[in-house]
Amino acid sequence: MKTMLLVVVMIFSTSITAQITGGEYWIDGDIAARKALSPGTTIDISSLSPGLHKLTVRVKDSKGLWSNQIARLFYVMPDAHADATSVAAAEYWIDDVKQTTATTLNTQVIDISQLDDGLHKLMVRVKDNKGVWSNQMTRTFFVSSAAHADATSITAREFWIDGKIADRQKIDDTPAVIDISSLPAGLHMLTMRVQDNNGVWSNQMARMFYVASTPEPSDATLVNYLYWIDGDKEHKVMGTIDDSHSLTIDIGDQEEGDHTFTWYVSDSKGRWSDPITEVFAVVECSTLTYMVDGEIYKTYEVPHGSAITPEEEPTKDGYTFSGWSDIPETMPNEDVTITGTFTFVDAIESVTTNDDVTPKRIYTPSGTPAVTLQKGLNIILMEDGTTKKVYVK
Repeated sequence: MKTMLLVVVMIFSTSITAQITGGEYWIDGDIAARKALSPGTTIDISSLSPGLHKLTVRVKDSKGLWSNQIARLFYVMPDAHADATSVAAAEYWIDDVKQTTATTLNTQVIDISQLDDGLHKLMVRVKDNKGVWSNQMTRTFFVSSAAHADATSITAREFWIDGKIADRQKIDDTPAVIDISSLPAGLHMLTMRVQDNNGVWSNQMARMFYVASTPEPSDATLVNYLYWIDGDKEHKVMGTIDDSHSLTIDIGDQEEGDHTFTWYVSDSKGRWSDPITEVFAVVECSTLTYMVDGEIYKTYEVPHGSAITPEEEPTKDGYTFSGWSDIPETMPNEDVTITGTFTFVDAIESVTTNDDVTPKRIYTPSGTPAVTLQKGLNIILMEDGTTKKVYVK
């Protein structure tokens, strides 16, 4: 089976802390067929035709906001090469000069002692057991003079923002927290470099980040909502938001399975929010009812096919419980009623008034003395020295 291991690394910078809580991906622009994304997701691409395809990914934070989409192209090889199982050869170039092809695929030590100081380019490709060569992978590396060959540690770190190297700041500890509260909303660039124990600075590494705008205080209130299901904008529903800020939606006509729910809200100043799309599932349920002595004890709505955990058996002083009737392991596609009954304990004498027995002493089940018989279970010491359990109705 053709699969692709998806590794997503995203860097967010904002003045408000938010965690990534989910994500989704789709292939070749088919957003309706998007699927949930989690770290280390393996994507089955065995059904894709040979050729070039596009993978699109986005993630959602703990505030319900979706990131921008990230798209990458990938190539599916024809089936003739789908069963390649091993790498048979490898070769590399330095600065476009081809070196010896390696057939023993272990760790290779490359001699760069003859290269001049400065930047160089290494290119590598491998061949599988079907004779197909991979694309070339290119990396740039730096050769320093022998005087710096014994660098063993990093002694300094510094960064600057938006190309202002004159305003660079040192980083004393890692990881470092960078204050961006004074930056205006919009796109910015962070540049970093490090210095080794020989005083040599590394190449600069730059990354773009976005500062979100801080909403201005407003006395606006939420007024309207607008939503539709499964992309059906022709049947969108609009209404007024009440004081409870809650909405109950009838999905009884939706088929069982996964669906999408897209919604907006507007405020009293006429401004509409960005759309938010959520995925929900419609599951068919039936009613599970527990009956005790002919009366409803508890009821549950249970999805079809879900495992049923038996309800804990009830208790009643002076009685034993018969146990529940047969309980299916999983919920069928119909309502289920489970029954049980209480039985009076034969070893306990049942009386209706305090005149039916003449006790010497009366105790509660916990051993506490009592003056008279109480309703429920009593333990009494008779005149002849025997004990008896008495249940007063």
